Amino acid sequence: MNIVRKAMLHACWQDENERGLHAARPWLRLLLTGVVGIEHIPARESEGIQNGKKQWLAIRKEAGLRIDPETDEVMWNYRQTLDPYGIGLYIPEEFESIGREYFARSPGSDIWVWFNDLPDAVYDRLWERLRPGHQRLPFDEPPF
Repeated sequence: MNIVRKAMLHACWQDENERGLHAARPWLRLLLTGVVGIEHIPARESEGIQNGKKQWLAIRKEAGLRIDPETDEVMWNYRQTLDPYGIGLYIPEEFESIGREYFARSPGSDIWVWFNDLPDAVYDRLWERLRPGHQRLPFDEPPF
């Protein structure tokens, strides 16, 4: 991280708390609420938490490359459509939406991969497999 970015983060955000979050400084909160009109100012996650989420998502994308659409396990659940893994993305209230989200995993794996993180050919083949028989999928909470 370059020195200018570090200085800006230090000027705008308070020190990290025990959960790895940085609250906006009072002057920034006043500027964003009073001048810009933003109603909710979420705390900023630390670089460590952001990198951890990126790594966690990368593991799922990599696991998606190894999924065989002929033998994988598929499940669905009602999830936040803009945060299907439930990793705590900030979603403004006007964009919150719950929908049926589909996940797949290789047999014996504990890594569920959201259908939209799968390669196109695997995604298409899974939908072909599901549509003809209207296969009933388990309604389980994915273990993430």
